Amino acid sequence: MNKHKIVKGLVGSSASFYIAKKLLENELRTPTLIVVPTLRDAENIIEELELFLPPNICNLIIFKPWDVKPYDLLIPHNSIISERLNVLWQLSHGSPVIVAPIAALLQKVIPKNILENSIIKLETNQTININEFKKGLLSLGYRLQDQVLSGGDFSTRGNIIDVFPPNSKLPARIELFGDDIEIMRFFHPETQISDEVTNEIIIIPNREILLTDQCIELAGRRIKETADSIGIQKLERDKWLSQLRTGILPREADLWSPFFFESLDHPLDYLPDSGTLVTVNEPKITEEIENFEALCREGFEKGLKDLRLVPPRENFYINSKEFAKKRCNFQTTLQIEPLKREDLKEGDLVLTSPLTGISPVTHRSGKDPLSPFINQLKKWKYDGNHIIIINHTNEQLNRLREILDLHNFDLRIIDAPILDRLNSLGGGEKIIYAALGFISKGFEYTPDHLVFIAEEEIFGVRRKRRAPKESPNAAFFTSLEELQEGDLVVHLEHGIGKYGGLHQIKHGGQKQEFLLITYKDEDRLYLPVHRVNLLQKYIGYGKERPPLDQLGSQTWDKRRKKVKKGVEELAQELLKLYAQRETAKGYKFSAPDNYFLEFESEFEFEETEDQAAAIDDVINDMCQGKPMDRLICGDVGYGKTEVAMRAAFKAVFDHKQVAVVCPTTLLASQHERTFKERFARFPVTIELLSRFRTLSEQKIILKKLFSGEVDIIIGTHAIFSRNVKFKNLGLVVVDEEQRFGVRQKEKLKTLRTEVDVLTLTATPIPRTLSFTLGGLRDLSTINTPPADRRTVQTFVTPFHEEIIRNSILEELKRGGQIFFVHNRVQTINSVLNMLENIVPEAKYGIAHGQLPERTLEKVMAQFLNGETDVLICSTIIESGLDIPTANTLIVNRADTFGLAQLYQLRGRVGRAKDQAFAYFLIPSDQTITEEAQKRLEVLERYTDFGSGFRIASHDLEIRGGGDILGREQSGHISAIGFELYTKLLNEAIKNLQGAKLESIIEPEIHINVTALLPASYIPETRGRLTVYKRLALASNDDDLERLSAELKNRFGEIPIETKNLISIMQIKTRLQKLRANSITETPEGIILELDHSTKISSEKVMKLISKMPRKYQLKPASRLAIIMEKSNPETIKNELDILLQTLL
Repeated sequence: MNKHKIVKGLVGSSASFYIAKKLLENELRTPTLIVVPTLRDAENIIEELELFLPPNICNLIIFKPWDVKPYDLLIPHNSIISERLNVLWQLSHGSPVIVAPIAALLQKVIPKNILENSIIKLETNQTININEFKKGLLSLGYRLQDQVLSGGDFSTRGNIIDVFPPNSKLPARIELFGDDIEIMRFFHPETQISDEVTNEIIIIPNREILLTDQCIELAGRRIKETADSIGIQKLERDKWLSQLRTGILPREADLWSPFFFESLDHPLDYLPDSGTLVTVNEPKITEEIENFEALCREGFEKGLKDLRLVPPRENFYINSKEFAKKRCNFQTTLQIEPLKREDLKEGDLVLTSPLTGISPVTHRSGKDPLSPFINQLKKWKYDGNHIIIINHTNEQLNRLREILDLHNFDLRIIDAPILDRLNSLGGGEKIIYAALGFISKGFEYTPDHLVFIAEEEIFGVRRKRRAPKESPNAAFFTSLEELQEGDLVVHLEHGIGKYGGLHQIKHGGQKQEFLLITYKDEDRLYLPVHRVNLLQKYIGYGKERPPLDQLGSQTWDKRRKKVKKGVEELAQELLKLYAQRETAKGYKFSAPDNYFLEFESEFEFEETEDQAAAIDDVINDMCQGKPMDRLICGDVGYGKTEVAMRAAFKAVFDHKQVAVVCPTTLLASQHERTFKERFARFPVTIELLSRFRTLSEQKIILKKLFSGEVDIIIGTHAIFSRNVKFKNLGLVVVDEEQRFGVRQKEKLKTLRTEVDVLTLTATPIPRTLSFTLGGLRDLSTINTPPADRRTVQTFVTPFHEEIIRNSILEELKRGGQIFFVHNRVQTINSVLNMLENIVPEAKYGIAHGQLPERTLEKVMAQFLNGETDVLICSTIIESGLDIPTANTLIVNRADTFGLAQLYQLRGRVGRAKDQAFAYFLIPSDQTITEEAQKRLEVLERYTDFGSGFRIASHDLEIRGGGDILGREQSGHISAIGFELYTKLLNEAIKNLQGAKLESIIEPEIHINVTALLPASYIPETRGRLTVYKRLALASNDDDLERLSAELKNRFGEIPIETKNLISIMQIKTRLQKLRANSITETPEGIILELDHSTKISSEKVMKLISKMPRKYQLKPASRLAIIMEKSNPETIKNELDILLQTLL
């Protein structure tokens, strides 16, 4: 191709298609930098190139701008900074295709030569000084952590160093022998297990400021000069200089990078002159440059006015003239520009044209809304085109196939990359092709007779949900993982006590580790680590802490027996209801038809896997011919309402009526709006019955309901009134049943034997309880988060009026609403006064739990209807309400909230396609606790919804479990803790189902050997506790061998003390098989105390003793002595193996 080329008039996603073709044909040299107007444009082009291009052609990367404005008070996220450094590294050390929004290229970056000289390169057999290495990582901006979970983390454990460089997809584990690197492997942060061996690791900086002596000296001089010229107070200036000298920089230091280097580079300096610069939509890029320059001017002037330390604009940012000058340096450029049809000149080459003749189903009406689309397909085929329809999911592909089958088209699936498949496309007049992927907009590519159609152009815009990421700690989760000294614990034999930490004690001349548990009257119990499986973290229902039990008293045993009785009664009731449902006769709904298929296809989201499964569960239940009684669990916005609407559609089109019952008039109103929008194109009559309707309106609705003119009635418990009569009720949808009163619940119990009942709850329940109830209660859970492709952008920042003002105004500018959470009702009015002074442009409402019910309802209705902009509220934010327009959350004094609370609050925003923001404000004039700092760091680093916070939201789930089981069972949960409660419920159900359950022996082991996890091997207490519990829960040698391999992989060579511990656990599993209550080492050998339930027959024991009287002796109280010349864990284990083979 020419060195400098301009292509005009590429429409839809054809720009990406054209670029992909030229890359494949080697007409564009790599590395290639594609410049686009916005970040969303960059994301779209990346996805489109992934569809068109083979993955081996190039490495596709986005170069993101900082996620804050120029000179903002907010600090850019570490992940953005490290991602940018990775892209710069890739540009100068590979052949990637980088897609960059123009804003990313207008901020200067670390000088190329300094980045190159800062690299740490490690090779196998290389000698390193571990202390110097750690110092080097800290100077490059890495964070020392207990465990490496995300980019920029590093940790050290003895002779092992873990590090996660930004330029690596996985973190690396470096094992040393002395000072030499023995082996290096990549490992998975989710499991912490390493596998792939590597001989070389490149570690690039994690921050754009370097803490070398030279950089610190230069930065100190410049900070002093700039601070003095701006007029910043000497005290503030000297504080920064002092921090700089100690290497502990304030968070805002990332905004000071120009101070640390003689000059910064332009990002384009990293692209070799031999590379290619591509610009897409030049007019829009120019507009974005002008906008960015305006933000720079405003931010700089505001910073000077507020006496903030702001680097000069010319040192930090690039203006339009500089950018234009830089782009002239490249040998190869491609400029893709839009072109209006009216601007075409005679002789202009037109490569593409926009799609005509089709519009989304949602924009059409009539008997066959798909007929224009089908007719256009026929026209394109008649003109000799290949048609390729791009779909996001297999579900939508299947719907498309069924629709095209009805019109005698043959749909054939082709796999990405599309460009590799074009030569093999057949030309039959009825053949249509489809592929999984993404294009933002369809187009005709005239030279190749191709027509690409985006899924949205057929079915309307659908918002993609992303799959949930696994929690970083998922593989190691136990209830002890978060245990801290002072927390309440439950010992299965002794009851509720207080955890007092891990303690090493000499016992029998050998060092052992014990868990200290304090009981009433300061009684102490030291629990050996091999019995840690008897311990559970206490998690109750509600906030009240139970009293400590007394060691040796009967209170715990009595309480446990009482709960067990209550649990058995619950299990009997559940089994009885289950049996009744299995034998009851109900209406058998018809199988889904084409109308149902069409209704499905208009859903604006892509169904997540668990949402699709819940829909299948409900439709299958309805087609069974017995009354459905299914519970759907999932947070607000996770898609429960869509499940209910699919069920309602099925019922209505089978000529049945549907009642949707809600606990509040607000929820009922929201459901009315949602149902009417969703059913708008179908002949379905939907009415609302609540106090928002006048008496005359209610009478008309009731009359129509009785005559069958109303298909779906939505309302509060008023629907249960005697004057509400149906012509042919077939389905009742109940939202948040636990919030109804006793009478309403009794009415629902009656309905469950007559019609199909679908219950929705936004209260999460624990997986263990879900599993236990799964066989008795028809239960579907939707755990996938309510996200578009964006997570909630989270900032933890000191309280500043300017941040509050800017965040509110930015949301108002895009027509959105704001939650401002202030959890002290006594001072909530003063917060209103403050906000009215800061942002007088906004309209405010106040909501908290102490308001009268009607007043609170009115305030919430005003916010829901958009009459107020900012809702100043306590944590009462209505959990059942879904307010898609509220996409900014500000939490005052976030340091006083628990992690689970903050996670749940953040879940109130981010429900629409717009980017959501959460600002967690902390005091600017005082230090927050280290624990609060850690909580907020977790929230800022892990912005994903859903499973990533299973641990954080555990207490919320327990509350949810209590809500679903009822008040009495909630009391039982509080009495003995959730884990034990679930265990007893599970046992009760299995017993009633006829399963034979054998009690598990928990033997005491008294063997004189040091058996523990040394702190030098696993330094953090939490990590040791987790491993202790996993060892104690192992049921056989295979489990222990796998765990041993994992320990070696993660922590290095297993020390002798830990090998002894593993042997002790192997001895424990053998004692459990023998059903021995204890083993004690003596000078002569060992003594076993057998339980009365042992399966060893006395005849076999006597026979063994008579055969080998010098080795085996019978002692009083069912004790068997084994004489051994030399006893250690390994020989004892072997002796127990002989016993097992001989006696069992």
